Amino acid sequence: MILDFFIATKDSVFLDKSIADRSRFIEIFSVVMIFVFVTYGLYNIAIAGKTLIGALEVLLSLLLFFNIRITLDKKRNYFLAASVLLTVLITMALVVFAYGGVEKTGKMWLFTVPIIIYFFMGRERGNKWMISFFLSYTAIGTLMTYNMIPPTYGLKELLLTFFALFIESVLVYYYAL
Repeated sequence: MILDFFIATKDSVFLDKSIADRSRFIEIFSVVMIFVFVTYGLYNIAIAGKTLIGALEVLLSLLLFFNIRITLDKKRNYFLAASVLLTVLITMALVVFAYGGVEKTGKMWLFTVPIIIYFFMGRERGNKWMISFFLSYTAIGTLMTYNMIPPTYGLKELLLTFFALFIESVLVYYYAL
């Protein structure tokens, strides 16, 4: 199954303090993300006129809420909860990147992804997530370059962002626990 590629174990329980601490961080990070997604979602719907993106942000905030209430609190499955959180984070980072965000700051959100991936998944699983992230980034950049989606950034910005992300990823990988 494709989820087995990203999730370390189906029956994980909080046996060590590190996993318990990271589970607490998932809860805190998710609450912050829920607040940010709802705020930006309502802004995009009511003020910016980007109804689809706003609705996506609100829906993803609901997914995060259910993730921490069911997957983490009731099921106690750290790796599944971390996988859902990473999927939501990557989805929104790429969506904000694709439409540019507020004043073309969308690409800046991409730089949070490698740190969070390696923090939650470690080196081995983190590498698989990073490959998926870079392939998605490359696909969106290619679509922008060939005007298949409205180009928010030029080719030079896309390449510089890619190389900066790559360097950050290597450094985070090197220092990952």
